[in-house]
Amino acid sequence: MNVMIYLTIAPMINDCPNCGNSLVGNGEGTLKIDDDIVERTCKCGFDFTYDVTKGTSKKQIKEAIKEALDSL
Repeated sequence: MNVMIYLTIAPMINDCPNCGNSLVGNGEGTLKIDDDIVERTCKCGFDFTYDVTKGTSKKQIKEAIKEALDSL
């Protein structure tokens, strides 16, 4: 993944949008970045997976985060 694409998404998912947890690892949550997929999970149950080929505008990413939050 292009680092500029990740830097667009990162500020919206570094801290869990559900509980505010900023930690990953040791059971706190995960962050996985592949070619076109960004995944962020949290111990609170937040589970976000986004395919950047769908677009990287802030509006699109915020909508995907809202869907993840609504599924909790």
